[in-house]
Amino acid sequence: MTRRPCRTFALPRQCASAPAWTALIDKFRAFRLEALRTSPTAFTSSLEREQAFGRDVWEERLRNPGATIVVAVEEGVETDAVDAALQSEWLGMAALIAAQDGAAAWLNGVFVTPAARHRGVGSALLKGCLREGSALRAGLLYQVMVSADNVAAIKLYEKAGFVICDDESESLRMERVAEC
Repeated sequence: MTRRPCRTFALPRQCASAPAWTALIDKFRAFRLEALRTSPTAFTSSLEREQAFGRDVWEERLRNPGATIVVAVEEGVETDAVDAALQSEWLGMAALIAAQDGAAAWLNGVFVTPAARHRGVGSALLKGCLREGSALRAGLLYQVMVSADNVAAIKLYEKAGFVICDDESESLRMERVAEC
């Protein structure tokens, strides 16, 4: 399988252009719903639940100052996040959600499209989230919940320095402390 380079970036929390903002919300919604459709057991939410969300919920998710949405796209010539987000096919997406005390952040909704798996996109997404988190705080504690039977995801997180901290249920809590 050919590994084509990808890049990651945080989606903007707003756009100067109203049509671009609407298109970004629509693309974000469509990608998240496709993730839920493709891998329903990988998420704590459901397709049925999120299909019912109005535009205001999707817009709030993008505008949320405590959350950063990171996407992966194939390396290209796009110069800014809005152009890249609107003109490129998304290979993966993850959310970094900061705890209110600022000491920790949760990785949430990590998803790579089936066609982009085993190409380094998951690793790139994690690196992108860690990069975004380092801007929040040095020594940030990153946490993620992963299904105990999702061996590929567990290996991905372990390769990125996460360790299993709690394995008493069907889900595992994994943590990693950011480098200072």
